[in-house]
Amino acid sequence: MSLASGSPRSSSRKPPFNADMQSAGPNASGHRPHKMLTTNPHRPVLGRNPRPALALAAAGLAGALCGVAAKMADQSQVDWLNDLGTYPAIWMLIVVAISSWSRTPLLAAAHTATFFVVMVGSYYLYAHQVLGFGTVREEMIWSIAAITIAPLTAAALTWASRHNHPASSLIPALIAGIVLASGPLSQYLSHLQHVLPEQTGLHPVQAILDLAVAVTTIAVIPQYPATRLLAAGLTIPSTWLAPQLIQLITNLAYK
Repeated sequence: MSLASGSPRSSSRKPPFNADMQSAGPNASGHRPHKMLTTNPHRPVLGRNPRPALALAAAGLAGALCGVAAKMADQSQVDWLNDLGTYPAIWMLIVVAISSWSRTPLLAAAHTATFFVVMVGSYYLYAHQVLGFGTVREEMIWSIAAITIAPLTAAALTWASRHNHPASSLIPALIAGIVLASGPLSQYLSHLQHVLPEQTGLHPVQAILDLAVAVTTIAVIPQYPATRLLAAGLTIPSTWLAPQLIQLITNLAYK
């Protein structure tokens, strides 16, 4: 049969793919056009793009390992190991690392919340099951912090790393101030001012770590020279302001 008479072969031939046809109904030959692999912007795309799921799984696994390691360090007779879980520097460093690695503040908050929720859970699970002690009240307080303060801090740091704004300097300066004010460096100052007794341990390894974390935060988070310089300058007053904020949060938590 000729093409003019309409052979079955010619009538069943599929039209070439056209992206404009992806939302159209059946074409003239009765065949639906091939659809592009589109995703719903209002729905997670974990099935099409496994990286977010893998990132959350990695954060959870790291949190589980760090929780057990932190509790084991608490029981260690080595002072500097015991200090790692006691002072906030190492945890702030983890938040800074997650914030720098995450593409958006929302992802930073999700990764950080996952890490710290699993970390707190494994920390107290190890304490209950292996060591035979631990308080439910403390676990609840730290769990609440893991789903509120930690992800909010990570989201703020990620935002600060993407913007040239005065707040982009203030946020990392506050984090650096918290690290410096909560660690042995503040004890050194008190010792020099004869506020602390002579026999007070000064924890030199932790003091070096605190300083390194503070410098890393100021160097990594601000992405513009002006914001980085301002953040360095704001770290000094933030070191005084941070203990006031910590005391306020502590009073609210243990009230």
